[in-house]
Amino acid sequence: MSATEAAGGRGGLTLKVFAATAGVVVTVLAVALLLTSIRASQTAPAAIDRQLANTGEVARQFIEAENAKLASGAKVAAQNPNIIAAVAGDPSSVLDLATTYQEMLDADYVLLTDAGGVLKARTDRPGASGDTLGGPLIGQALEGRQVAGYVNQADERLYLAVATPLTDLASGVVQAV
Repeated sequence: MSATEAAGGRGGLTLKVFAATAGVVVTVLAVALLLTSIRASQTAPAAIDRQLANTGEVARQFIEAENAKLASGAKVAAQNPNIIAAVAGDPSSVLDLATTYQEMLDADYVLLTDAGGVLKARTDRPGASGDTLGGPLIGQALEGRQVAGYVNQADERLYLAVATPLTDLASGVVQAV
């Protein structure tokens, strides 16, 4: 046998060993990727369900915290006797008072009514007044209870709302909301 034939034989053997090794490596990688893909597709729905359940809880806690912030701020402001006097006074001062409330509470807007539920000022519509407001929020506040809920406005947005009675501290009579 010549040297060239021996080298060709060894080259053929080397190529066969390389091809076999490459084939084993590719097969192992393919099986590993397949198993990883199967496992991921099995665990993904459970992980998504856990995250969605957690999102609902986080949203609930956020809404409760916002409600508590609005309610406590409104309750503190409602204990100021000057506020009740202002609601009964000049309409421009009532709008100023509502704007002050809005800034203090970091609210989107504030409405103030008199003891009959008649709108006195509304910060998102400065010229609005005179309409009689009803509904469970205003109604319960006129009965002396602070109440929270949701309000769907004309812009189709849903707002968290807190209606707080402004009560004369001496008589206990609701003077405004």
